Order: sequence, then C-alpha cells, then structure tokens
Amino acid sequence: MKVDILNISDGVSRCNINTKCNVLRWDKGDLGVYYSLTGQLLQNLFVPYNLLQCKCEGDACSHKADINHFYNDLLLVLNSATTETVPMIRCNSSKPYWTAELQQLREDSIQVCKAWSAAGKPTQGWLNKIRFHAKYKYKAAIKNATLSFEWDLDDDLSYCYLQKDMNKFCKKWKQRFYKKVQLLCI
Repeated sequence: MKVDILNISDGVSRCNINTKCNVLRWDKGDLGVYYSLTGQLLQNLFVPYNLLQCKCEGDACSHKADINHFYNDLLLVLNSATTETVPMIRCNSSKPYWTAELQQLREDSIQVCKAWSAAGKPTQGWLNKIRFHAKYKYKAAIKNATLSFEWDLDDDLSYCYLQKDMNKFCKKWKQRFYKKVQLLCI
C-alpha cells in the first residue's frame, strides 16, 4: 500500500464558537482498529534513515525539507487512521450533564412514539397516555439534570469566592459566563 503525500498543515486551527468545527470522540472510537491501521500505514512509510547520521550546524541545515516531508507523511498516516476509526461530532454538541439514564429515557420515548405512530397516531387511549408519560418524564429529567448541573457550577463559584482563591474563581467565572471562547478545531 502506497501512501500519497499531501502538503497538510498541523491539522489544528482556531475557530470562533459561531463557526462549524468538529472534535474527535476517542471514547467512542475503536482503538484496536486504530492501532492496527496505524501500524499497517506506518510500515509502508519511507523512513529517511540518512537524517539520523547527518550533522547540521545551526540554521544552515540542508535537511529541513526532508524533515518536513517526513513529518507531513507521519501526520497523513495518523490523520488517515483517525478518520477511518474515530467518529467526529460538532463542537458543543454534547451536553455536559448527559447521563446513561437520560439516554435510556430518550430511547424509551422514541420507541413509544414509534409504536404510537405505527398504531395510527391515536389521540385518545392508553397508547397516547403512555406516549405523553414517556415524553414528559424525559423532558422533566432533562430539566432536572440541567438545573443540577447549573447549581453545581454555582456552588463551585461560591466555594472559590469564599476560599478567596481568585485564580480558580476567575476560571470558573469565565467558564460559566463567557460563551465566545476560542476552541481548537480539527
């Protein structure tokens, strides 16, 4: 397998919160396949061993182009393996308060809604009551989780303020109230 070389940058750029950007979800990726694919791609990579034996004097190094070329090859291999095995999601799309319980309530609500829809969308009866119950239980759980998360942040702010730890207080304050932050995008 031959790896074609592209002139790629470092793969990381800064973006404003209003622009679309993606983050890698390493916790959802198949790391075994990633390691295997990375190993296969790296075995096919040309390693310039002559660079190990050369000595450069300060800025007068004639091997910068070879080093940059090898670096870009490495980035290409790692980015290719990552693209194949690790899913990407939009920045700020995952909720910090999301739990397995909320996921289960969401799935239950979807299943009941599908059953209600398959039954002809009745406006009365036991199936409609079950649908409303699942929907409102899910909505209430989201609201409670959101409020709990907000209260925890407020408690952290209060604790830092009372302890007179201004560095942590400022970090928490900015985390809580500043929405236009610079994010790393891939």
